Amino acid sequence: MFTCYFKKYLGLDCPGCGMQRAIDCLIHGQLLKSISFNAALIPLVITLLILIFQLCLKKIDGGKWIVVSFCCTVFIMFVQLISKFIFNNNFQ
Repeated sequence: MFTCYFKKYLGLDCPGCGMQRAIDCLIHGQLLKSISFNAALIPLVITLLILIFQLCLKKIDGGKWIVVSFCCTVFIMFVQLISKFIFNNNFQ
């Protein structure tokens, strides 16, 4: 696994901390464990699928769905980050 330089040098979790472990768990079919490591992985995958769908089919209103799903993903990432700071829970 790659080292998180944000955590290494500052000692704090970044919004993406746990993403590698979440991907590994998702690949192995452990959905709940994946969500516990980083809850933003599933919305991120959905955002990427919408982006690929938009690039292939070039729907007129596809851009707004990409923006909405991206905003939801970022919101989930920061809610999870804030909850880690408040509850001092690293999910590790």
